[in-house]
Amino acid sequence: MKVKLAAIQMQSPMGKLKQNMDHAEAMIRDAASQGARIIVTPECCLPGYCSNDIQFVWHEPGRDMEGPQFALDVNVVAKKVPGEETERFASLANELDVHLMVGLIESGEDGKFYNTSVLLNPPGEIALKYRKRHPWPMGEGTWATKGNLGVPVYETAYGKVACGICYDIQFDVPAQAAKQGVDLFLFPAAWTEESEEDAIEFFQTKLPQIARENKMALIFANRNVAKREWWRGSGRSSIYRRDGSIVACSSKEFEEDIVLAELDI
Repeated sequence: MKVKLAAIQMQSPMGKLKQNMDHAEAMIRDAASQGARIIVTPECCLPGYCSNDIQFVWHEPGRDMEGPQFALDVNVVAKKVPGEETERFASLANELDVHLMVGLIESGEDGKFYNTSVLLNPPGEIALKYRKRHPWPMGEGTWATKGNLGVPVYETAYGKVACGICYDIQFDVPAQAAKQGVDLFLFPAAWTEESEEDAIEFFQTKLPQIARENKMALIFANRNVAKREWWRGSGRSSIYRRDGSIVACSSKEFEEDIVLAELDI
């Protein structure tokens, strides 16, 4: 069955939770108005992942800090799931009749913090909660705990979906999803590379290879920053078919965008 997919590409200033939520909602409404029924937002799009220069990072008080980075207390933005934030977007998913994935920092029931993405279904329920299994040391080593929920799968009317977050793609998360018969891999990210060549290779070669080898369509929803930083990898959100071919890709590195494509997943 064909379905229109949307990858939201947006900026999320650190700690601007209400601003980011309002902005995400506006972009989600725009995507839905264009017919999207499965919509993915970037990694930690609600609290912001880190500062654009990666010098300011979230920090769990009492946890070791390494390097020249500056700490901001993660308790300021960490939220329970379910909670007020997920309820807001669950209501939005219900109103718009869409499947919607949003990224946040979760304050777990165990007192630990997780990089979490939540899939909300059209009835307004939490259909899938995924905790990042491989936190990126540079951006999350000061606060995030390794995810402990495995690779959960949810069956939509269009096919089975699963999620991996950013750095997870370098490990076995896509393969674990494929073993469970997943048709569509949801991939929110705040991607970084050391060089422009590495970024292009990731977007144009690595992600198509992952889709092809695992026989899964893939939605890559990446954050963007406003101007070039010392790292590369901003923007260029994309949607890939099972065979690895690129259906749609944003040409924008430093501007927000909505990438849309209709696929039979």
